[in-house]
This record gives sequence, structure tokens and C-alpha cells, in this order.
Amino acid sequence: TTAPLGVIAYPYHNYPAKYYMAGSILSISVLTEQKNFFANRNVDYAKANVVVTERSSGAKQKISNIRYENIGVPNHIQFNFDDLKLNVIYDVKLSNVLVNGQPKEYSYWFNVNGR
Repeated sequence: TTAPLGVIAYPYHNYPAKYYMAGSILSISVLTEQKNFFANRNVDYAKANVVVTERSSGAKQKISNIRYENIGVPNHIQFNFDDLKLNVIYDVKLSNVLVNGQPKEYSYWFNVNGR
């Protein structure tokens, strides 16, 4: 793949509301290797921490249903939070992800855009 190394997430950046269903599971995969897709199995989320913060207010969202079974892709972590609002920017921080045994941190933002 030619995808850049780092986070592949759902939703990501400005995401159209027509493709998002309320209550959907949010997910993150970490791409550490571009040449061999399945080499990305070297990512361990067992001790990972996910924090989602509403950018405008700084309010941390309550995360639930964290899962990290590797179904369909070599690595991913899934989670929910109950109060996702349209047209609000959320910052996501994923920390203590082990990549080849080394702790890493990833961050990104998203906005489910209903406009």
C-alpha cells in the first residue's frame, strides 16, 4: 500500500454524517509497515488507553466497549462513546500502544459533519 504510516481511523477528520450511523463503533488501526500488510500484526493494544476529548469544551468522553480482536485487518481497536454530536470536533489520543514491544502514542481528530 502507499497509505502513509500512522493512524487509519473511522471516523477520521471531516467525515460526512450520511456515512455515519448513530451508535456506530469507532475504530483505529495503526499502519507500521507499507510493503507487507500483515507485518502490521506487531501492534498490541492490550494495555492501550483511548481518550476522546471534545475540542471546544475540553470535556473528556466516556469510552465503553473497548475491543481489540483482529478481525479483517492485522490490528485494530474498537470503542464506543455515547454522546457523539454532529458538527463537533473531537480529539482522539491513543497511548501505550506497543509496536514491536515499544510503547507508542497516536493522535488524530474527527468531526462527523452534518452540514
